Amino acid sequence: VVVEEGKAMEVLKGKGQRSWSIGLSVADLTDSILKDKRKVHSVSTLAKGCCNINSEVFLSLPCILGTNGVIEMVKLEEDPLVQEKLQSSAGSIHDLQQQLKL
Repeated sequence: VVVEEGKAMEVLKGKGQRSWSIGLSVADLTDSILKDKRKVHSVSTLAKGCCNINSEVFLSLPCILGTNGVIEMVKLEEDPLVQEKLQSSAGSIHDLQQQLKL
């Protein structure tokens, strides 16, 4: 029982760090946009047209951010396996959107 309680406390302590990481990520994104830093960030963006994705789905992709938000998507590696997995993810999200009638 004591061992299990210790594990639970470890989990709870670890969860407290999550809010810091989210806050730091938001601060970094905001800094890039407000100061037009044109840094690469992984953000949720419309993936249509990327890697032969034809549906309107949003995926977390590396993008350059500036004052106007996403300036451009960073070109992804042309590894067929990576492309296939990205297309599969987009297809799964699109299918879910269709089921939810979004």
